[in-house]
Amino acid sequence: MARRKKGRWERICCEGERGYSVTVVRDRSSGVLYGRAWSPKQKKYRLVSLRHRDVGAAREWALDEAKRLRSGRSEVLAGKVTVGRLLLLYLQHKTPKKKSATERNQDERRAEMWRRVLGADTDATAVDFDWYESFIDQRLSGEINARGKLVPVDKRKPVRIRTVETDVLWLVWVYYWGARFKERRQDKRRLLPTGLVNLKELRQSVDNWPEVENVRRPVSTATRYEKVRAVAAQVTMETYVNGKRKRVPSYLREILDLAHHTGRRLSAILNLRHGDYCPDAEDEQGRELPYGAVTWRGEFDKQGKEWVSALNKEAQAAIQRIRKARPGVGEAPLFPSRDDPMQPLCRHVADNWLRKAEKLARLESQDGTLWHGYRRGWATARQHFPPTMTAHTGGWKSPETMQKCYQQTGLADQLQVVTAPVEVREKQA
Repeated sequence: MARRKKGRWERICCEGERGYSVTVVRDRSSGVLYGRAWSPKQKKYRLVSLRHRDVGAAREWALDEAKRLRSGRSEVLAGKVTVGRLLLLYLQHKTPKKKSATERNQDERRAEMWRRVLGADTDATAVDFDWYESFIDQRLSGEINARGKLVPVDKRKPVRIRTVETDVLWLVWVYYWGARFKERRQDKRRLLPTGLVNLKELRQSVDNWPEVENVRRPVSTATRYEKVRAVAAQVTMETYVNGKRKRVPSYLREILDLAHHTGRRLSAILNLRHGDYCPDAEDEQGRELPYGAVTWRGEFDKQGKEWVSALNKEAQAAIQRIRKARPGVGEAPLFPSRDDPMQPLCRHVADNWLRKAEKLARLESQDGTLWHGYRRGWATARQHFPPTMTAHTGGWKSPETMQKCYQQTGLADQLQVVTAPVEVREKQA
């Protein structure tokens, strides 16, 4: 009599009552344990990997899963983890934590793009990265925009490779986060399995992308600042004065002064409150600072760190002018919105003001920057100071980032290097 061939699955245990039972089976080839339950909707058994070989832990899981099955919260019947669900959970649980408003907007934009590129209903664990090369070509050529939508041929604009790299790396981070995330504290299984082969290959390919030799990092010089500031008063905005709608000078001159003289990012400047300015600030020895200081709040900082920085005469004058024109205290913003005095000015409005001023000053727009060039100019003008001191004053966590990406070396600096060396000589006998 021929021996009966063993099947793939070996039954380990069955927990729960009839109709709500969960069975644990072992894959004979790999030894990995699986959970199995009957799905009334699909009228078939659903199988989910437990991703381990511990029989004792599997029995405990089966007991808990049987209770969840009766209450309608079964992991086995929850179905596949789709790309849309993965991105939604990331936006709900990860994005709000320690991310600025700008980063949160970028997360939402990238999530929308990847839903279109990969498909919201696609199984996140079954995504193969055959789309990888075509996506890069489409984004670099401008065939699809930053939200994954097709762009008409006559409106396509090429995108730089670092922009595409950042979007791909963000997806990699989302997958790594999913491999660590548990939707509920009592869950023993994580959202995604660890060690996805395709994901590792994708990360390696991104790490091997070529470095960009000619990086766009234009500097807004003091000359450019003076020319823009001279016409800043001509840029106006609409507001209500004594109940009547009138056009008055915008905040551009004050914002420009703070950008040039503090080196801070535009988002940090626009989110300043009246209570952040301290005219009677003192240094560590108890001496009063001549022009006061300002607190840059961590909630509006890119790294989430709070800074207190001394001001110079020009920056103090800008703050005093805006406080006189728009009085306020405490949490009232220094640069209020035109529609809501308790909300800060939108950065897009400030961008439009600066573009108008540059046209009035007959200046060409700088390639790849608008406000950030003033931050680079601030750092470059102070590269003769110790890097640690400059980085702390300007709001950089590490001097290395400031020196590498912000401080620029000009021909005048190079002239000093080649004309004023300290000669190395041997000791004379």
